[in-house]
Amino acid sequence: AYYQEAGRAGRDGQDSEVVLLFHAGDIQVQKYLIEHSEMAPELKQVEYSKLQSMIDYCHTTHCLRQYMLAYFGENASDQCGNCMNCGEMETRDVTIDAQKIFSCIIRMKQAYGSALIASVLKGSKQKRILQLGFDRLSTYGIMPEYSIPEIVELINLLASEDYLTIDVGQYPVVYLTSKARPVLRGEQKIILRLPPAPTTVQVESELFQALRELRSRLAQQQKVPPYVIFADKTLRDMCTYLPCNQADMLGINGVGNIKFEKYGRQFLDLICQYNNNPEPVKEPVIDTETEASLKDPGAKKRKAAPSQEPKEKKTPTHLLTYQAYQEGKTLEQIALERKLTLRTIEGHMLRAAEEGLYIDWSAFITPEKEEQILEQARLLGIEKISPIKAALPEDISYFTINIALLKARKRLA
Repeated sequence: AYYQEAGRAGRDGQDSEVVLLFHAGDIQVQKYLIEHSEMAPELKQVEYSKLQSMIDYCHTTHCLRQYMLAYFGENASDQCGNCMNCGEMETRDVTIDAQKIFSCIIRMKQAYGSALIASVLKGSKQKRILQLGFDRLSTYGIMPEYSIPEIVELINLLASEDYLTIDVGQYPVVYLTSKARPVLRGEQKIILRLPPAPTTVQVESELFQALRELRSRLAQQQKVPPYVIFADKTLRDMCTYLPCNQADMLGINGVGNIKFEKYGRQFLDLICQYNNNPEPVKEPVIDTETEASLKDPGAKKRKAAPSQEPKEKKTPTHLLTYQAYQEGKTLEQIALERKLTLRTIEGHMLRAAEEGLYIDWSAFITPEKEEQILEQARLLGIEKISPIKAALPEDISYFTINIALLKARKRLA
């Protein structure tokens, strides 16, 4: 279907934009649906292979037209010049990062999926890693500069370039191919064509430097290191996303409510000035009241109201619900005590489970209902839950459906 839609523009001879919507979480659900279908084992392997080809298509850095035609047995020697991979790209040496990934996979006995491999490389302290003793591996925490999704993306990219193989079966185990061995021994390099970094020289030289100057001034006035105000990465994110209001600013990694109240408005005003007039940005003027409060943080508090003890960090609301559940309370009791709707409490439980907290789902869903739900998911797909709900008996709630789908994802993670 995607191939047909992409081809229509070519037949019409018109320029067009083709968008592929892809989310890595859907892969596990699709694998679960294949595994629990009534197909013969050999047909399941065919479906797994097709799915992996589509995944590789989403990650390849080669011409997408060439990739698609090769899948259908055709040979296109020339690049199309139109797809995103034929556009502006930069070559990057990823040999060192690839060696770290390959080494970690070997030390984990080539028996685990990309998410766990990435978590080990990042240095995650999740319970499963500690139980398996992976925190004692020499490759544990050797890629702290990357996020886990970024490492997973690099693993997928290396798989699309045939340095790695991701098992096409139900469980996505990652293996090294023979192509990876010379790289691991230092005999070959891996140079890939990748999209250019999002930050531009203009942002680096003007806005980023202006933000750093503002940060330095605030840090000097408050007598703290600059990173206490905002880290460099946070400033770079401000340059990349250019927040224009408080809500946007709070969406930047490293900007919380407290930091926004202390410093956020100053940085936001500077970014807005850059947005409206992208000339070299002048140093902003810090208002007298703010400057005084930075020199003496207690001054404003004494003026406004009697001093109070600093507030303790609040426990996230979904964890308060989970704590009440651990105490043996029903969801209805928790909703009543917390003065929240039952649906909100159910959402808290699902979020807690997504974060790896244990919940005994047998109290909420029977095996029979779970099978009913997954059967409809196989037939109708999982893009929308409402068609699944409509096809099921009325006593099966949206909460129950979400539990079944969550359990399916967890089994394959």
